[in-house]
Amino acid sequence: MKAQTNPIAHTRSTVHRLIALCALIFMLAGRVFAQEPGSSIKVDQVSFPVMLSDGNTYYIVGYLYYQGSYHNRTLQVALHGGNYNHTYWDVPPINGHEYSYARYMAQRHYAVLAIDQLGTGASSKPDGDFLTLTETASGIHQVLAQLRSSENALGYAFDRIVLVGHSLGSINGIYAQATYHDADALITTGLCHVQHDLPIPQSVILELSQHTYFPFPDALREQVFYYTPEPTRM
Repeated sequence: MKAQTNPIAHTRSTVHRLIALCALIFMLAGRVFAQEPGSSIKVDQVSFPVMLSDGNTYYIVGYLYYQGSYHNRTLQVALHGGNYNHTYWDVPPINGHEYSYARYMAQRHYAVLAIDQLGTGASSKPDGDFLTLTETASGIHQVLAQLRSSENALGYAFDRIVLVGHSLGSINGIYAQATYHDADALITTGLCHVQHDLPIPQSVILELSQHTYFPFPDALREQVFYYTPEPTRM
């Protein structure tokens, strides 16, 4: 005679198997997620008070990218160009390709502080006529001085600091380094070292000068900064 199956015991056994299966799926999913590019990169927002020549205190906001810990790492302080903010260094993936400089370097055991330079992003916005190259360099100098000590929002003093600039950020980096000698090294990109005409009509410059900060029209930004030919038509 065939033994009868206890329906309650069978149901409990099935539930236990399902729970074990779900636990296994979540464990494997967690491992896959941890191995995704850039998934373990931490980003901390920090703020640095700086006093400019008008006696007022302003704030430069930065975003620190690092993997694991930023202790005992060479710190790259990234200075974006004109018409950008810190996100220049952290472009999101496009068509499945990674373009973030900050995350790329963090994966290679650097700490990267991408700042919003004065007048952009989350940083303070002094009067545009007051915010000269001298004032900008002073702000960068004060940020680096704070990073050299533990008197900063991170509570940690960096031994090695590299300034990394792009375009106007390169100019600011050159001026700051030549004046204050704060960094151990300087990297400049997107900068022409010879005198040349601006590829912007004089009429546009006059129009832009009427504003506190230059609001580049999208069409002009594309024409000046990017090469975007129309797709070839067959």
